[in-house]
Amino acid sequence: MPWRTLLPRRHPPTLRCRELVDLIGDYLDDALPPARRAAIDGHLEGCAACRAYLDQLRQTTGLVERLCDEPLPAELESQLLEAFRHWNDVGPASSA
Repeated sequence: MPWRTLLPRRHPPTLRCRELVDLIGDYLDDALPPARRAAIDGHLEGCAACRAYLDQLRQTTGLVERLCDEPLPAELESQLLEAFRHWNDVGPASSA
């Protein structure tokens, strides 16, 4: 029996921490297909670092919501969500 089979799995190999970070906004917005959401839930069960990351996002969101007196216009909210959804698609900034 290989020694790796004796070690407990931290999380399912189908989802890595980096992928969770990429999907977390849609996860919080409940905008993922059930299978993808289940993969994230499974990952969170075994990954303390990602659970802490999710908790920090929820706390930050809660604090920001308490600071805002007026809701964002729907168009601005859509633009911001789209920008943050693809924030990591942009390569490093080049110095001009």
